[in-house]
Amino acid sequence: HDESQRIHCESQRRAETAVEAAAREKEQAEAAANAATKSLAKADKRLAAEKSARRRLQEQSEEMLQLLEKHQASTEGSRAQLADLQREVRRLTAEDGKWARKARAWERDRSMLLQQLDMDRARHKDLSWQHAPTPAAKAPASGLA
Repeated sequence: HDESQRIHCESQRRAETAVEAAAREKEQAEAAANAATKSLAKADKRLAAEKSARRRLQEQSEEMLQLLEKHQASTEGSRAQLADLQREVRRLTAEDGKWARKARAWERDRSMLLQQLDMDRARHKDLSWQHAPTPAAKAPASGLA
């Protein structure tokens, strides 16, 4: 009888231990499930934020593409204007060079004419002094010089 009671008590203790172990496992499983649920909720929030960010980036990309297309069209027009302006600058530069050459030639001619005029004045002065025997004749000549 003692033996059967001891076996019964031992069985009961094992059963209680098994029940306690099962309860602990259940608590651990519930805690793990709660943690997983929280992690899943965080992951869902991150995924929603990522989707929102990607959507915003896509919209910004489309806006940038539209701006780029407008800019390219504007740039093509600007390039055509620039080419026209460059042709006009080359034409004006060539014309300016032509006028600059003419101006240098005119300046050389002017300088030579001034030198010639100075020599003619000096010669005239020398001649007027040589051919004017009286002071009365010298006076008008000095007025011309």
